[in-house]
Amino acid sequence: MGDNPPQGTGAVPGDAMSLTAAERLTVQALIINDLTPFAGADIAAILADVAGLAGAVMRGTDGAALAASWTAALATVLGNFTAVNIGYLDELDFDLQGTLATLQADIDEGKERRWKETYVYETEYEQITNAGEETVTPPTGISPTFQAGSTLRRAILVASLKANNDTAALHKIGVTLEYQIAGGGWNDLIDLTAVPVLMLPEVDGTGDAVSIVEEMTGLFTTGQLVEVRFSVDSTNAAAVNYMTTFVLSLEFDLV
Repeated sequence: MGDNPPQGTGAVPGDAMSLTAAERLTVQALIINDLTPFAGADIAAILADVAGLAGAVMRGTDGAALAASWTAALATVLGNFTAVNIGYLDELDFDLQGTLATLQADIDEGKERRWKETYVYETEYEQITNAGEETVTPPTGISPTFQAGSTLRRAILVASLKANNDTAALHKIGVTLEYQIAGGGWNDLIDLTAVPVLMLPEVDGTGDAVSIVEEMTGLFTTGQLVEVRFSVDSTNAAAVNYMTTFVLSLEFDLV
């Protein structure tokens, strides 16, 4: 009974629990000195640095400069964050939201004031058996009517020509796209005869095609008859079957 340690400490003679805090630091330093190449002076310096610390307590010199810097920066931010400046932010947000709403309204109005109309011409088929320049029969003309108070912004013609060899003959075919407004005479919209754009080899049934997109803005006004057609210029008089399609797309603004 006399050898039992004091109740509640759990320490026995020679146990680390029986050492004071300073003694434990000394023992730890001696162990480190055995396991590392530190000199005794290094251990003494370590002991001087850690003496008096309790657990995770920070030394004043470790964080003092950082804490002071953060404190000064925070004070500057808070000093600038005044009621007047907050008012500026509110005003900026209000003006920005108002501007965005106005822009969206303008966009919506622009959509309502701009529209497109598309006119599709009838597809035509024709066989031509002549060499040189020949006109492919044009489809029935179209007379676009503009809405009152509107302005035509753009008129785009999409034209396609398909050619199929009806015999085993070689063809090199130049193409011209033409238009006529209100019966006033035919004019070239684009001339592609200098370099033939259609080539049919010397095989029966072979085919080729060309599609053309051309501007017609300013060439006609509301109610005028718009006619379009292709002329072909083949190097061979053997039979070729042609098919034409035309689409006129108009874009308007309401003034």
